[in-house]
Amino acid sequence: MLVALGVRGTAAVGPFVPWQQMRHAVPAEAGELYVARDAAMEQRWDDVGYSLMEDGEGPFAMLYRPSPQRTVAIQLDEQPYERHGLRFDPYEATLIINPLLREWVEVAFSDGRLTATLSGPG
Repeated sequence: MLVALGVRGTAAVGPFVPWQQMRHAVPAEAGELYVARDAAMEQRWDDVGYSLMEDGEGPFAMLYRPSPQRTVAIQLDEQPYERHGLRFDPYEATLIINPLLREWVEVAFSDGRLTATLSGPG
């Protein structure tokens, strides 16, 4: 996975580098992170702008800023796993944001389980 940082206040995007090289340089304040699967996807993005590749995958951008909220109430309406034939009832959960480490976004389910869903720098 290749990523690049947007240059604040401009339309410029920094060079694409492997995530392992960039992960500690991602600013904690608001920013823009551009993601491409590989060099071919990055080149296509440069040549024709955003479009899906022949395999149906495409690049994407994440614009972010710190949230003043540390938890957000959510409801899971769809089965997050590929289990067929089992009934699924929507249920409430809490999205927990770790402001200190910027490493994990976690979901706390109503039955008390914690499941990490996104790993970032760290």
